[in-house]
Amino acid sequence: MNLSSKKVPFLEWIHCNSCYDLYVNKTRIFYLVAGCFHVLCAKCIREVKPAGSNGPSHYKCAVCNKAARACEINNNMPTNLKNLFHPFPNEDDMNLFAIVQFQQRHQQRFRNYLDRMNRSLKENKAVLLKRRDAAKTTYQELRETRAERKQLERRLLMVKKRYREMEEKKLNQSISHNANESSKLSVHTNDPRLNRPALLNPAAEQISINLSGLKGPRMPPPALFKPNVQNNSTAIASFMQQSESFVL
Repeated sequence: MNLSSKKVPFLEWIHCNSCYDLYVNKTRIFYLVAGCFHVLCAKCIREVKPAGSNGPSHYKCAVCNKAARACEINNNMPTNLKNLFHPFPNEDDMNLFAIVQFQQRHQQRFRNYLDRMNRSLKENKAVLLKRRDAAKTTYQELRETRAERKQLERRLLMVKKRYREMEEKKLNQSISHNANESSKLSVHTNDPRLNRPALLNPAAEQISINLSGLKGPRMPPPALFKPNVQNNSTAIASFMQQSESFVL
């Protein structure tokens, strides 16, 4: 029996009882813990008592937390421990019950690990399918939202264009209205009927009203100033006397 060969089928069940790495991969060293007969790789086993004057080194099992001596699994390990990995223990004079029990226990442990991995794989696959369906739905909603956004952007551009046109139209109407007003003013300035004296301001109007309310001599009628009237001098003298009395 050569434990270093990768072509022997029976070696596939040899695995680390903690991380389930296979021995046939030859990626790390494997150990057999003598106290509990668990198989551990160099990554999972931990040395608690180095070898010295007090005896061989002891390791702590990562499965049952027992501290015991450990043996590296190779062709140089003791015969009684090496026989535990024999593929055909019934052909030689060996402890058949102990070997079969050891191998079946480790094989069953590895099958349980594979079953857990298969269940986990199926569950993860189901979750992946659900997430993929959810992703498809989200992607479809995203496409619809993107199309709606583009439509709204087009409508916004149309509204902006319409608003600019309305502003330009309003500006043109304002300019034309101002032009019409200026043309009307220019026409009115040339109208002779509008060239009238300016009205008095409110202060001048008030003074005129106050003066009109004063009592005094009035101008004689135009007939008094005619040359052909005989009493012209008499009317003038009378008017002058009235004016002097008014002033005094």
